[in-house]
Amino acid sequence: MNDCDLTDIQLEGHRFTWIKSRGSPNVIEERLDRAMVSGDWLALFPEVKLINLLASHSDHSPILLHTDPVHRTKYTYSFKFENLWLKEQDVGEVVELGWCRESCAEVTERVETCADELQRWGKRKRVRFKEEAEACREEMENLRGKTDSSNVMRYQELHNNHARILIQKEAYWRQRAKMHWLKEGDLNTKFFHMSANARNKVKKVVRLVNEKDVIVTKQEDLCEVAKNYFDSLFKAADGNHDPVLSIIQQKVTAEDNERLTAPILKEEIHNALMQMHPDKSPGPDGFNPAFYQQFWHICGDDIFSAVKTWLDI
Repeated sequence: MNDCDLTDIQLEGHRFTWIKSRGSPNVIEERLDRAMVSGDWLALFPEVKLINLLASHSDHSPILLHTDPVHRTKYTYSFKFENLWLKEQDVGEVVELGWCRESCAEVTERVETCADELQRWGKRKRVRFKEEAEACREEMENLRGKTDSSNVMRYQELHNNHARILIQKEAYWRQRAKMHWLKEGDLNTKFFHMSANARNKVKKVVRLVNEKDVIVTKQEDLCEVAKNYFDSLFKAADGNHDPVLSIIQQKVTAEDNERLTAPILKEEIHNALMQMHPDKSPGPDGFNPAFYQQFWHICGDDIFSAVKTWLDI
């Protein structure tokens, strides 16, 4: 360490990072994990902290190297249905309240009302969720190192509750990462978090070229370029389609056409919905397939009636 000019960063929290035989008379705890940095690195991050975190399953506690806090721009996010809400016992009551509040409302109004109701309810759940996780963590911190039977039993109870919260957190990030091939319960939250962040980086637009071939990078300029592009893209333009249509051979038979123009059935919509992956990206209303699959018994009749009306126009 001295030859390499390394400094051992002081550990905050519980002083041991490894435990063996918890709950037995032969319990052993040691400090096995540490972080060492050079003087040059420490000069770049003078406020660095090394925090001893709680482990969910491993004998080794994770240690977090925390540098200067990152200041991020705050954004207002639109509503999106969270699949982890499906684990809550009262979510069905919230959906029914929001969907059935106005019995004569159009389906678009029902969707908006239901989204508002879920957003308010979900916000309270998130606050409770964070408070519950923090309360577990604090009490577990206080019980670390205590080996009497009552404290060991309480620690195990908190440990199980904390694991349940971690699984809910995993479901939250899994939905954002879109990793459909990983199953819930693997506790890949860090991986999901990195995947979701990677998706955000890929999706983030940092520069565009406007109609004058000038590169713009400011947020307001990016919005203006995108708006102008789609305005021009979807404007109706006069044109003669006959030359193109005249060379296209007829492929749809009279029988095919009869099936295509037949009245739509509720079962067809339901079957198509059930074949969709529940985590697929939601529509503009923020509701993904999982919502409609779970609560079809509440909203199915209204959805079918609206679709039938739109197709009959």
